Amino acid sequence: MGGDGSGAWARSNTKGAVESRSSIDVRMWQRGQLLYPGNSFSCPLGEHSSIRVQVGFGQLWLKYSIQPLGEEKQSIEDPIRLTTTPCNYGGQRRWFVCPDHPFGKRVAVLYWGGKHFRCRHCCGLAYTSQREDRKYRALRRLLKLRKRLGATGPSDSPVPHKPEGMRKATYARLKQKIEQVQWELRKAESEWYSEQWDKGVERALKKRNQGRNGASARDPGSIEQCSIISMSRFAPKKTHRALISRSSLELCVFS
Repeated sequence: MGGDGSGAWARSNTKGAVESRSSIDVRMWQRGQLLYPGNSFSCPLGEHSSIRVQVGFGQLWLKYSIQPLGEEKQSIEDPIRLTTTPCNYGGQRRWFVCPDHPFGKRVAVLYWGGKHFRCRHCCGLAYTSQREDRKYRALRRLLKLRKRLGATGPSDSPVPHKPEGMRKATYARLKQKIEQVQWELRKAESEWYSEQWDKGVERALKKRNQGRNGASARDPGSIEQCSIISMSRFAPKKTHRALISRSSLELCVFS
C-alpha cells in the first residue's frame, strides 16, 4: 500500500496519536450510500496509496498490498464485520467490529496499525488532547470557542462582539463558556508556574547542598537569588510568583 503502511514505521511499537495515522470511517461510507451488498469501491488514504473495499452481507473486505522493508510485496484481504444500531429518529447507524478486540468493540473509525486496520485501542493510539496537560487543553478549548465568534487575536484579548446572524442566546452562551475557560486557563497556568518554581527551588537547594555553588555556602540569602534568576524565564508580566525568604513565605506581583 505504501506510505505509512510500509517500511520500518509499520513495525514501530511507538504509541502515536490518532491524528497522525491513516484511517477509514464507516460514517462517510454510509453517507455516500456505498455499503450495499455487492458494491466495490476504492478508498484513497493519501496521495500515493488507496485500498479496495468489497461489500458483502454483514461484512466487507479490505484489499490492499504492503511491502515491508527488505521483504517481498504482500497482498492483504482483511475481512471486517459490520453491525448496526437503531437511530433515535429512525434509520440505522453502521459500525465496524474490530477483529482484534477481545470483546468485539464497535467503532466508527479503524486506524492503520502496520499491517491491518484496527480500532485505536488495539493500535495503542490516543487523541492529541489526551496527551496534553490542563494548561494546553484549556488553551485549545479557548481558541476553539473564540474561533466560533470569528476571533483571530491572542487568547487573552477581549471577547469579540456578536457576529452578524448569530442569535443573542447563542452568543451569550458562548461568551459565558469563554469566560469560564479563561478562568480555568489562568488557574492551570498559575499551578504550572508554581510547579516550575518548586522545581527551581529544589534544584537550587540540591546544588547548594552538594557544594557546587560556593556563593550559597558563604551567603545563605543567595539561594533566593539563584531561584529567582532560574525562574525568571517562566514568569510573564503580571504573573504571581512565590518568593522564599529566610523568615517567611511572601507573595509578590511582578509587573
